[in-house]
Amino acid sequence: MKAYESVADEYMKLYPRLNHEPRFVFEYGMILNATGQREKADSIFTRGLKISSDPMFYNVKGRNHHEMGEYNKAEACYMNSTWLLPGRVYPYFLLTRLYADPFNYRPEKMQHAAKEVLKKEPKVYSGAIRDMRNEVKKILIEKETQE
Repeated sequence: MKAYESVADEYMKLYPRLNHEPRFVFEYGMILNATGQREKADSIFTRGLKISSDPMFYNVKGRNHHEMGEYNKAEACYMNSTWLLPGRVYPYFLLTRLYADPFNYRPEKMQHAAKEVLKKEPKVYSGAIRDMRNEVKKILIEKETQE
């Protein structure tokens, strides 16, 4: 229900007992990020990377860094995610958005990441893949008209 503020304190109390459970750690980090506690969220996501090989920890850690304007750290996280599961579209989508960011605009890298989003064949095609591809197409058109 996205009532993050109301549950953040409760998660903090539970963290010492549940910091070995990847799903709990992931959720707690997401709550901290949603409430603007990005530095604290980063440390929680780092904990998640120690107890899980799920690339989503890299993706959310990267998004967190992107939101903090730490573009090189965000890029490193997204790249780590691509190395764990090279066939996934989502980290390339996140890289496209990172490179399209006006404060971090890197046209060649953006083009490469966008190409991966548009050409990769996912195991299961979903609405999320369609939405990511549509957004990437919009980004490319927008950047093309700005140049």
